[in-house]
This record gives sequence, C-alpha cells and structure tokens, in this order.
Amino acid sequence: MKRRTLLASLLSGLGAGVAMAQGRRPATPGQFTGPFYPLGELPIRPDLTNYDGGIAQGQIMDLTGRVIDRNDQPIREALIVFWQSDAQGIYRDEKDDRTGQIDPHFAGFGSVPVAHDGAYALRTILPVPYTGRPPHIHARVWIGSHDALTTQIYLDGQQSENNALFRALSAFYGDRRRLTIAPVPGGPGLTAEFDFVLDL
Repeated sequence: MKRRTLLASLLSGLGAGVAMAQGRRPATPGQFTGPFYPLGELPIRPDLTNYDGGIAQGQIMDLTGRVIDRNDQPIREALIVFWQSDAQGIYRDEKDDRTGQIDPHFAGFGSVPVAHDGAYALRTILPVPYTGRPPHIHARVWIGSHDALTTQIYLDGQQSENNALFRALSAFYGDRRRLTIAPVPGGPGLTAEFDFVLDL
C-alpha cells in the first residue's frame, strides 16, 4: 500500500513537472551577429527613421513587444540594440562598401531600453532583402553587461537564403520559424509585434 502511494505520488509529481515544462514559453532562438554589428557608442535611439534632419526612405514600421523569461515574467533591466540596413540594403558601417550611398536620414542602429513591464518600442522601416539575404532586423539583448541573446527578426514567408554559408549558419543556430513578424497596417505605416523570450 505504501509503495502504491509512493508511486502514485511520484507519478503525480512527474506529471505536474511535465505540465509546468509544457506551460513555459519556448526561448527565442539565437542567430549569428553578422559583419555589421555597430561598434563604439550605441546611443539610446528608439526611432531610427528620423535622423540628421529628415525622414528615412522606406515604409515606416513600429515594432513593439516585451523582453520576458520563459515563465512570461518581464525582464526589466534589459536593453536591446537594434541594427538594420536602409531601404537600399546598405548598412551604416564602414565594412559595407556602399556606406557612402546610405540614406542620410536612416540612423541604422540604436539602443532601446525596456520598461518596467518588459515592454519596448522601436520605430524603424520595413526590412528589405539584399545580396541573397531575406529581409531581417538584427537585435542583441543585454542585461547589464551580460550579452543574453543575439538574434535576427525576419518577415513571415520570406526566409530563403541564396548563400549556402548563411543557410548552414541559420540551420545551426535554431528554428527561424519562431523569429518572424507579420506587419499589418497601423500608425504612420505598419505595426508588428515580437517578444524576446530569454532562457535564464
């Protein structure tokens, strides 16, 4: 009788553990940094579209969401660095050999602080494809001095790569189907939502 009770208790605990694990949100997959991570000062800049006295080319997009852990709890002390090419596919980086042709009014990169409830908001442009790469936005989440996650955000339905190296890297880093957004009309242009889920 005692053995039966013990076994039932163990099975019950195991079932509860499995249910709890299933109830946790899957962590956001990491992605490679790429060659154009901005170095030096990274200013707080939640709007990349209004820079140097003008408005950027391209379709304006407001990207919002939260930085949370797998139990859906906000990570309040986070800071997100975003970087992205302009509407011509050019990065504001000296390693991009077309940087002299960049849209002068697209900032290209900036840091976005996370609010008390884990929320963030970035105004940018709809990403565009370039040199075989699908449209994407780079992001790196910092918690203090800890690099918690580096990833890329893609447009739903536009994930193909023409370059074998990028395809291999992408497969190595994780399932990109959980890294997509589906922008819809809203605000001055488009809106999209994306949560960064950290496995802490």
